[in-house]
Amino acid sequence: MELLEEITSFADNELKDPVVIGRLKKLIRQDESIRAEYLIQSRIKNLLNERFAHQAVPDYLTDRIIKNIYKNTSDKPIPTLPNKELIIERFLKVRYEFTSLVILLFILLVSIPFNSEKTSEMLALQQTGKANLLVQAQNNFYDIIRGKLNLHFNSSDPKDVIKYFYNKGVAYTTVVPRCPGWKVEGAVISEIDGIKLAHSIYKNSKGEILYLYQVDEKMLNNNPKLCLTGDLCKYLNNGGALKIKDKNCSFVMLKHSRNIVAIASNTNLENVETSFLTYLK
Repeated sequence: MELLEEITSFADNELKDPVVIGRLKKLIRQDESIRAEYLIQSRIKNLLNERFAHQAVPDYLTDRIIKNIYKNTSDKPIPTLPNKELIIERFLKVRYEFTSLVILLFILLVSIPFNSEKTSEMLALQQTGKANLLVQAQNNFYDIIRGKLNLHFNSSDPKDVIKYFYNKGVAYTTVVPRCPGWKVEGAVISEIDGIKLAHSIYKNSKGEILYLYQVDEKMLNNNPKLCLTGDLCKYLNNGGALKIKDKNCSFVMLKHSRNIVAIASNTNLENVETSFLTYLK
């Protein structure tokens, strides 16, 4: 299977092989052209599947679209009674060529909102580079799981952890929530260009780990070594919460007060939502 075909199948959720899926996710994160191709395909197909049937399309535009589809994809005569279902059916069979028709549809539909799960997936794929807050949170969490990142301060009292952050020079307000089923284990402080950043660690009775990384939003604007994409910042500022799963781990990012909070855990996403997001929203 060629790469473009694999990307299309991945965008259509047709791939079942976890090895292929993992390889494609890595390519999408590392290669800008591949990431752009995937994002375009995903968004267009999602918009067509979920929103197209609800939009009123003028007859003249319907005729033009159906003629372009058949001109580029089929030798069969153009049907005399085109309908939207037929347009969608024909379009979704086009797997390898993005002609001017695709660009036209994308421009027409790009402003239509799409579902939150797809939004999270697309926004997450745009977060790249060592300075990216989400990438840092993911890397830090995997280091914790592997035993490469140890606690600097041990305490089961959230107030003690907050006090520790303050005493050690974290220059922004931090939150260390008490959540049912989870006990805070302690804290870690990292430093970027003299700026100290707060990290707290939790554990539950199953031995699962939850890692909480929080940064004052203004630091994303003032430090080139700490960033998020503009689209994600806007999404979080509008009250959205990024929710993704990677292998056996869950990642959530949201804005709480003035802080951008990244949460990573090897528990399921639903557990993170019910236990922590309730206290941070």
